[in-house]
Amino acid sequence: KTVAEIFQAGGYATHMVGKWHVGYSKWSQTPLGSGFDSFFGYLQGEGDYYNHSLFSCLGAACIFKENRGVSSPVGEGAAGYDFWDNRQPVYDAFGQYSMDYYDQKVD
Repeated sequence: KTVAEIFQAGGYATHMVGKWHVGYSKWSQTPLGSGFDSFFGYLQGEGDYYNHSLFSCLGAACIFKENRGVSSPVGEGAAGYDFWDNRQPVYDAFGQYSMDYYDQKVD
């Protein structure tokens, strides 16, 4: 059991805000599948605080089409979007600072 599941069993509400980085190959591995009532943040190990994207190039290796002359729709050098409110991507946050959204969630 996760700490969140133990707290839930004790009657507590559990909420996750920020970076998960513990696995996400299926929904049961995300915060919502691991005992949290809600989740707001990103699942990857890193991401841009303003465009909330995953980087496509680390050193010389690129994983997105940009190395074939196609730019990313979620920002230059980006491979995908990673900013979530539960299971819904928060696209309207593009260009906005992550910490401002986190502050709103915990207030």
